[in-house]
Amino acid sequence: MLEPSALAGTIASLRASVASALGGGAGGEEAGRGIEDADADDLATLERLRDEATRACMRQMEDHLAAFLADVAKSTGPPPTYEEWISCLHPENATVERGEVVKLDHRFYAEGSDHRKLWNRVVPSAAVDARAPPASPPAPCPRRVLRYCMPSRTRTAH
Repeated sequence: MLEPSALAGTIASLRASVASALGGGAGGEEAGRGIEDADADDLATLERLRDEATRACMRQMEDHLAAFLADVAKSTGPPPTYEEWISCLHPENATVERGEVVKLDHRFYAEGSDHRKLWNRVVPSAAVDARAPPASPPAPCPRRVLRYCMPSRTRTAH
């Protein structure tokens, strides 16, 4: 998993690349051509930068999933769930009550969800099918708190 300082460096590098591609300085604030004045070559550069950023995000998700699974493997609790992983990776998109994931943003179940596709590739024994948004919250996941997700707590399984 990318540490916050490394992530900040990656973001700064991408910003500098975008600013350079648009004719601005490293800070992106010097006079240069803005995106509204970009020509086809500039758009190709921006698309390349977008693709690089997408690949970097996918690598971060892969690293996080590997670390999550390694942490869960150290315990004697139940097998990990997709919902638990997403609640660790994107806590802002999960509702957790008393240590149980009771609701997950429905977009994580979409046909095109990169998160769901990655999970299914890495953990085929617990594959998650694409589905429409649920009418009611799904059943709670097994109750546990993962040290990997919340460093100030220890992992417990009930």
